Amino acid sequence: MKASDLIGHSFFKGLIYGPSGMGKTVLVAQFPGPIEYWDFDGKLSSAVYYLPTIGKKEQLATIDVHQFGKLPVKERIPAWEKRTQLIDECIRHGKPMPFKTLVLDTITTLSDMLMDDYIFRSQLGIKRPMEGINSMQDYQLYEKHMTRVLVGLLAQDINVVVLAHMETEKDESTGQIERKPLVKGRALGPKLPMWFEEVYAIVAKSDGSRVLLTQPVNGHIARCQRGLAKEVPAKIEEILK
Repeated sequence: MKASDLIGHSFFKGLIYGPSGMGKTVLVAQFPGPIEYWDFDGKLSSAVYYLPTIGKKEQLATIDVHQFGKLPVKERIPAWEKRTQLIDECIRHGKPMPFKTLVLDTITTLSDMLMDDYIFRSQLGIKRPMEGINSMQDYQLYEKHMTRVLVGLLAQDINVVVLAHMETEKDESTGQIERKPLVKGRALGPKLPMWFEEVYAIVAKSDGSRVLLTQPVNGHIARCQRGLAKEVPAKIEEILK
């Protein structure tokens, strides 16, 4: 590939994070369909009820929902892995993806479920210091597992939108507050924003309106390569224009 081949690239590869109730799910449910929606939080109902009120009821028919978070604890990650294998098949055989947008809602919950799942499946026969507590091997496996999945998805010619809850942390040495995507694992957390072209924080203004922070401000981690202003309304039209 030549660098000139990248001209015109318009796929959105983004990580959007923020506190619960900020409208993350409603926002990403409006991306171009067909949408492959991996639901781990079980909150897609917010979009189901809201989109018809703004004249976008037809958008719901473009969303193929996989509610992994509602499955029994020992079934949810195997079901998700089975779905990712179907995507791997498209990649392996050079077939186009059967959707324009993939949404992962949220990577925060997925990371928790993966770690729980390792206790049940992945490290069988290994003696653990404490029963039901993740081992160091679990964290190492988790980092490799998540890296393989995310890097592979981000390389595809589709929109990839990953949602995350927000973590607020104070640096004890400097006193600075850092607001960042919340994900399991000290090793994976700092790497996560590096993989995405776009990293936005969604926050509420004093008047109740929601905005996207596209550049670092007030301790928020953010990055934008799409030429957006530092702060834009949290609307799909602003992201895709």
